[in-house]
Amino acid sequence: KKVKKSLRVILVLMCLVLLGTLIAGCAKTYKVSYYDNGTLITTQTVKGGKMATPPTKPTKQGYTFDNWYQDQGMTKKFDFKTTKITKDTTIYGKFVEDANPS
Repeated sequence: KKVKKSLRVILVLMCLVLLGTLIAGCAKTYKVSYYDNGTLITTQTVKGGKMATPPTKPTKQGYTFDNWYQDQGMTKKFDFKTTKITKDTTIYGKFVEDANPS
């Protein structure tokens, strides 16, 4: 009787370890969307808790790319080195008009 109980406990523990491993391997992913003035530039899929990678700086004739921002008003720069992605995220690109457009 003790052997059966011990085997049952071991089986339950093994199932829990297997379940935990499966869940960890299937970590949630989130969509990071990069916009310029309402136009989608690109998207990334990022594992939850990881950081987004800045895309190649976009170009626009007559403008210089300023930076990526976390808010639509473009007042708070997005920090790619410290911001962990925990939900679908939108990042906004800001351009500054060139002083002497060619």
